[in-house]
Order: sequence, then C-alpha cells, then structure tokens
Amino acid sequence: MLAAAHYRLHPGALAVCGVLLTCASSCSDDTFTGKAPEALEPLRPPRQSWKHEGSDERREPVSPYPSARGCPDTLPPAGDREVDRIIESGCEVRVPVGYHIEKGSLTLEPGSKLIFDEGAALTVGFTDTARLRVRGSAEKPVQMQSAAGKPYEGIRLMKHADNSQISYLELTGAGTRQHGAIHCEAEGVSIDHATIKDPASVAVHITGEGNLDVFSGNRIEVAEGVRPGRPVVLLPPVALHAFDASNSFPTQSVVHVLPGIVRTSGTWPRLTVPLIIGGVIEVAGTKEMAARVEIAGGNVLRFQGEANINVGYFDPGELVLDGRKDAPITLTAADSQEPGAWKGIKLYKHASATFRHARFEYGGAELDRGVIYATSQAELTLEDCEFHHNAVGLVLFRDGVQLASIRRNHFATTPRIARLSPTTLGAFHGSNRIDKLPDGTLPRILTERGAIAQDTSWAALGATIELRGPITVDDGATLTLAPGTQFEVADGFALDVGERASAGLRMVGSEQQPIRLAGSDRNRSTWDAIVLHGNARDVEVAHVELYGAGGEAAIEVKKGATAKVEHLSCSRCYAPVLTWECGAKISSSELQAVDGTPGTRAPPEGCTEAKPQPPQ
Repeated sequence: MLAAAHYRLHPGALAVCGVLLTCASSCSDDTFTGKAPEALEPLRPPRQSWKHEGSDERREPVSPYPSARGCPDTLPPAGDREVDRIIESGCEVRVPVGYHIEKGSLTLEPGSKLIFDEGAALTVGFTDTARLRVRGSAEKPVQMQSAAGKPYEGIRLMKHADNSQISYLELTGAGTRQHGAIHCEAEGVSIDHATIKDPASVAVHITGEGNLDVFSGNRIEVAEGVRPGRPVVLLPPVALHAFDASNSFPTQSVVHVLPGIVRTSGTWPRLTVPLIIGGVIEVAGTKEMAARVEIAGGNVLRFQGEANINVGYFDPGELVLDGRKDAPITLTAADSQEPGAWKGIKLYKHASATFRHARFEYGGAELDRGVIYATSQAELTLEDCEFHHNAVGLVLFRDGVQLASIRRNHFATTPRIARLSPTTLGAFHGSNRIDKLPDGTLPRILTERGAIAQDTSWAALGATIELRGPITVDDGATLTLAPGTQFEVADGFALDVGERASAGLRMVGSEQQPIRLAGSDRNRSTWDAIVLHGNARDVEVAHVELYGAGGEAAIEVKKGATAKVEHLSCSRCYAPVLTWECGAKISSSELQAVDGTPGTRAPPEGCTEAKPQPPQ
C-alpha cells in the first residue's frame, strides 16, 4: 500500500497498489442554493524566479556560493550545502544514502554517471533554495542507475528546487512504492529528452505545489510492459501545459491528472495514452484575464466517478475541445461503461466553451446537470459532437446562457437528450440528429416553464419535447414551430401569446408533417389552452393536432388579436376547438372536433359582427 503520508493529498485522495489514485467528493456546486464549488487549492503568490525584473526573459542566477568542479568517487553522505558542485563529463560517482543539496546546486555534465546505493535519493531543496542541472546531450546522456540492481529512490525535487533542469538523462530502475522515479514539488522545472526505464511505480510525479515549464521529448520504457491502465505520470492539470506531443509512453499505460485549479492558459497536446481525470478540475483565471485550456484532437479523457471539469465559477475560464473529424476528443468513464458513470462538464457565469468533434460517453451522473451543464451567462458553441450512452445529455438551464451554435451533433442511446428553457430550445438547430432509443421510442427533451422575449424557432428534432409548465411569448417576439414537431405537455401547461406587448406565433405544420401537442397522459383536459391575447399579431396555426386541451376552448382568441386558424383538430378536449371574443380579427377553416370534443367553434354572444372577421 502506498504510504499517503509521503504525499500532499487533497481530501478524499487514496493511495492504492503503489500508485496515487483519487476519489475526491463532488464539488458543492449547487447554483440554486448559492453554494460554490469547494476550492481545491488556495491561490498563492508566485514564487521568486530567475528572471530580469519586469521581463519574462530568463537569466542564469549569480550564485553567492563557491564552485566545486571535479570527479569525486562518492558524494558526501551529509550532503552539499552552500556549494555549487559540478560533476565533470565522463565521471562515475556513487550517491550514498542521505545525500542532499541545500543552498547551492548540482550540475551533471554530458556523459557523467551517478550510481546510487540501495535506498539512496538525489534530494534537492528540501529546506533551502537549491537547483539541479542535468546537462546531458544526445551523444552523451547523463546516466543514473543503482548499484547491483538494488532499489533506490531516484530524483526528489522538493519545494525549494525551483527552476531545476533535466536534459538528456537516462534514469533506470528508480523510484519506490512511495515516490516516483522523478518526484517534483518545485516550480518552473524543465524535463526534456529524458529516458526513464523500468520505474518501480510512477515514472514522474508532480505533486504539492510542483509545476513544469517544459516536458518534451521524454520517453518512459518498461521492459516487461505494463498492466492496462497503470499510471506512469501523476500530475496536476496545470502541468499538462508544459507537455508536447513528442513524449512517448508505454502501451496500455495512462497519465493520471490529479484534482486542481488551472489559473493560467495553455494547451493539453495530443498524447499517445489516455488521461485519467481523478477528481474535480477548476478552470478559473483572474478577474483581469481568463484561464484558457485547449485540449488537442485525438486525446482520450477517462473520468473517474466523482470527477468533472468546472469552468468559470470563481473567475473567467475558457475550455476549448479542438477535435477534428479524423481525430475526435473522447470524454468517457474510467471505471464503468454504464450511463451516468461520471459527472460531466459544468459551465458557470464566467465560462466560455467551444466543443467541436468531441465524443461524450457514459456521463450525466447528476440528472439535473447532464454531461454538459451551462447556466447563468455561460457561453457555449457545440458543433459536430457525438453523445452516446449518457444518462442526460445537455442541461442549458438559464435564458442568460449565450448559445453561439448547437449544430450537427448526434445523440444516440440517451433517453434524456436535454433540459432547456423555452429560449435555449430555440438554439437547438434542426441539423442535430437524434436517434430513437433501442426500444423504438423517441428520447425526450425537457423544456421548463418560462418566457420568450426574442424571436425563437423550435426545430423538429426527432425527439418528444416535453413542455413542463406555462410559456409566454411577449415583448415583440415571435415563436415559430417547425413542421413535424411533437410536444407532450404537463398538467397546467398553457401557451400565452401577446399578453403584455406585441407578439406572434407561427404554428404551421403540413399534411405530411403535422405539429402534435398532447397531454402527458392523453386524458381529457390535462392542460389548459393556447391563448392569443389582445397584443397577438399575425398568428398562423395550420395542420396542428391537439390532444386533451382544457380551458374555454383549445385555442382562445382575445379582443384585438389577429389570427388565421385552419386544418386544426382537437381530440378529447374539454371545450370546443376554437373560441374568440368580440373584436378579435380571426379567420378559420377545416376545424375538427374528435373523440368527445364538444364542437369546433364557440362564437361569442352580442357581437355586432355576424362572423369571424378576416385579419386586416
């Protein structure tokens, strides 16, 4: 069992089978109760680094310590302090147990070799500022290995070893069940062109406050192969910014991403192995600058059960899944191939997200969140994505959500496609494809009660759209329903048009594709009515089938409204199909009362006009 005391673990982290795994509890991110996600790490001030004041240009430090160049047989067991030791090219030096570097540096020149005693470690910067500089070359790499094959700890870059550099290193057989072959708690570390052979457990572990500037051209090799899913790198999410696509990992291994906050912008390059997302990742920059995380096409992200990515809750954050048709990004479950096996991506007030050519699988553990959740003023573009075997697809909860585009996405084996407001339903473009469920039934889109205050069109989506409360159309807006749309309405549903200000409704199907609107249990009078108030203008209803309407009629037209109604049927409705008040300007034809509906028209009494008047 991995000794957790050797790691700075987040609450809920576990150490199992020699590698660090996480089972962090979910964020307390309930927007509706005002509870924010728990911050995983505090925002701490940046450390001092070797840079020109006012510039990002790096410079070599001017050391106050004396230089000790040479080729000793053995490094001092008590360690080096206040000295800059340089091991010359071609030297072979023994590293005893207890050796460490404080207030100084150790530089290894090309072709030098360190031979470690059993249990020995190269520990840098445990109590005071220190640096390690491994300066090998392609022709003469620096080598580190054990004496007679005995286990040793390897390299330990502690929290005062900032800006250490490892280049062209061959590190063989290092690490223990408690520590990776390279264990890093320092910032600004560069690791390039290192070959890590047969690590005892994890090859590289970035932990605590550790971070990387460069991780490029490295190779991890395991002679006997690895068991499927074995982590060879453990690191916080911000450390992935330092990676590029030139690194090589053993087949069937994974890179394990620990919980953490990403406050700076960067790219997760395409890796040759999956990323295991082990907990909650927050993407939140500062009030002045958003943190932008871009994930390259071809990556596979496997989420453990409590894992998810939160964007823009505390401060501005941006998430870009930049897949391609030939290299999509896959977001799936790590532990189970069942719908709802992991949570999802959550976009909050300060969030912006763009998802293209991404595949979302087995997500939506929280039914009120879905595999993608957006609320408040979050911005979302969703194009050419695949959704398969999710418990819930999208939850776009508030009208303030800025939906740039939801187009050409494909939903399959997902019973709840989306939960939307009446306005966000209008952003769900007709180019999206929704497959029937395996039992042949249509999946559902849940639409909450709400107001439509801008022109909105509801497309025919190949799903049953469940309207769960009253909807109003006002403030100059027009609601347009596409031919073939099918609605199931809850008890108490009503559609009110033009109650406060001018508004319109175009509910026009066709003979081949009528619009259907029915109560949820198909009983008589299970919902209210479509009410065209006095400010309703130029309403057109044609080739529509209504089931179970109540009210004074299935469609009520108030004084001052203008409407044209034709080819309308009402089945099992409580009152006649159509009624109107004196002063309404309405024309109607081809109305049908079916299955107990008591008539087609209920004209008003006492009007001066003898007939319904045509719209002006």
